Amino acid sequence: MKIRLSSFHVIRGKTKVHKADNGSRVQLTREFCEECGSGVLEFGGSAGDNRYIFWETLDEQYKELDPKGEFYCKYRAGWMLEIPGLFHKKGIKE
Repeated sequence: MKIRLSSFHVIRGKTKVHKADNGSRVQLTREFCEECGSGVLEFGGSAGDNRYIFWETLDEQYKELDPKGEFYCKYRAGWMLEIPGLFHKKGIKE
């Protein structure tokens, strides 16, 4: 989910920040749960003033939000079904 940088705040736990080139000479910042290591969000590159929040980090609030698209579908596990009616982006440059 894409939201403005200033609109998102971690309200429980802490995150570890990792900054690195994503392989395309674009600097990305990713934040992970300090306790379990799960991805929380990422931003940088062409994201501008936005953060991309990983769906699972929203506790129960995610039930009120409808997804608009799926990213990195080329890595979808065989048992995961495609969500119909959304755009499906296979990779970063697609």
